[in-house]
Amino acid sequence: MIGPVKILRRGQTTQDGILITEPFDRLPADFGSVGSSLDYYQRLNEIAGADRDEILASLNDVVANSQLEPMFNQEEGWRISLFRRDIRNPRFLADARQIHSPATPAKFPTSICVHVPAGRMDGS
Repeated sequence: MIGPVKILRRGQTTQDGILITEPFDRLPADFGSVGSSLDYYQRLNEIAGADRDEILASLNDVVANSQLEPMFNQEEGWRISLFRRDIRNPRFLADARQIHSPATPAKFPTSICVHVPAGRMDGS
């Protein structure tokens, strides 16, 4: 397992509840994600570059694609759900981008399992 991922849809409100209830191959463009910890990005570095890039692209990962950040960082869910009102989020993103290294190849094949925790934006 790579680790938990936090997912946000543009325009998502606390009343929306769980928006992803089925398996998917790729998130729609109005969704973005962030790994729940720096360890998540470290574990991704153990996966071959093309596979890792495909995983991050299919999740619209904001760390891997910094152009997505301005599309989501003004959303209420950015503070409430993705970063739980943690004012250190710019530091987390910078540290995660430092860890995320597209040039680091895997040493061995890895099976992929991403856990997306079910819950609402209000933390319940």
